[in-house]
Amino acid sequence: MMTFRTVKTALKTILEDNAGTNYQVVGGQRQSKAAVNIVDLPLVQLFYESGSFPKSGGSMQTDKKHDASFRAEITVAKNSEVDLSVLTNPASTAPQIAAALAAMPDLSDECDDAWDKAFDDVYQVLMDARNHDLDLPNFAARDMWIDQVQKGQPLPKGQSLVLPGSIIISITMTETVSGLTGTLGTTFDITTNIKDDQPDQAGSEGTLGG
Repeated sequence: MMTFRTVKTALKTILEDNAGTNYQVVGGQRQSKAAVNIVDLPLVQLFYESGSFPKSGGSMQTDKKHDASFRAEITVAKNSEVDLSVLTNPASTAPQIAAALAAMPDLSDECDDAWDKAFDDVYQVLMDARNHDLDLPNFAARDMWIDQVQKGQPLPKGQSLVLPGSIIISITMTETVSGLTGTLGTTFDITTNIKDDQPDQAGSEGTLGG
C-alpha cells in the first residue's frame, strides 16, 4: 500500500482524537456513534487532493519522493426561524422572501464566526509540534504544512445557512514500489530421444553409440 494512504488515515485519526467538542470528522474511526447535527458541530472531511513526484527525488530503481496535498473540507451551519429555501423557490411570495432576507445578515455573521473558529481548532491540532509526524514511524510523514485556506459563500438550505470552506495540507513522504510477484514457469521435459538409439548405450571405441 502506498504511503499517502497511510498518511491520510493518520491525518483523520489525529483530527478525530483531538476533536473534543469542537468539530466532528466525517469518515472517522468512531463514526459508529450517533451522527451529530452539523448545526451543533462543524464537519471536517479529509481527501487526498493531488501529488507530485519530482524526478530529482528518486529514480526507477529507488524509492520515490511524493509531495502530496490533502484537502480538509470544513462546513458549518446555523439555523434560522425562517425557511431560507424560499429564496430559491420561484413560488415564494414577497413577504416570505422579505422575511428570509431579513434573517440572512445575522446568520451570515454567525456562520462566518463559526467557520473561523472551526478553522482555528483544526489549525491548532495540525500545527501542534506533537502531531507533526502524525505518530507514524521512520519519518513517514515530513514537512507537514497548511498551504492554503479558502472560505466559500453562505448557502441557504431549508431553515439553515451553510458555509463551506477548505484548507490544503502539504506533506512530503517516500513511496516504495513493491514490484510484481513473479509466476512460476511450467516444467519442461528436456530429455533428448534419438531415433534407434539404445538406452544407456555409451558406445565403444571407434563408434558413436555403437
